[in-house]
Amino acid sequence: MHAKEIAMLAFEMLDTVAKYKIKHLPKTKLRLRIGLHSGPVSAGVVGLKMPKYLVFGETVSTAQKMEASGEPMRIHVSKTCKEVLDSFGMFQFSERSGEGVDVGGKVSIKTYWLEALVEAKPQQQQQLLRRK
Repeated sequence: MHAKEIAMLAFEMLDTVAKYKIKHLPKTKLRLRIGLHSGPVSAGVVGLKMPKYLVFGETVSTAQKMEASGEPMRIHVSKTCKEVLDSFGMFQFSERSGEGVDVGGKVSIKTYWLEALVEAKPQQQQQLLRRK
């Protein structure tokens, strides 16, 4: 469920950024890279003087690498995240060409571009409603 909401938020962010005007640089477009990965995370409040809520772990590191190796104004997703989003039947992907993204050492993962939000079929809409 969270992956679907984050993916939909990513599309909203790209749409908002595409319309944004930089007042002192009107001819310059603001561009955003987004990386998504799904998996377990740890979270907690860190610090005494200025407490911050932090989310950390291997999943967060992988998502950061997805963003860093992505392209401006595109949503880069891991295979794991794609599999989760595929279960909703409302997203369109394209496979990213190349050797994948290095996620540490000699490990490389296959990645995809999240291209579009497509309308769910009636049967899938019923499944989505039951999940809420």
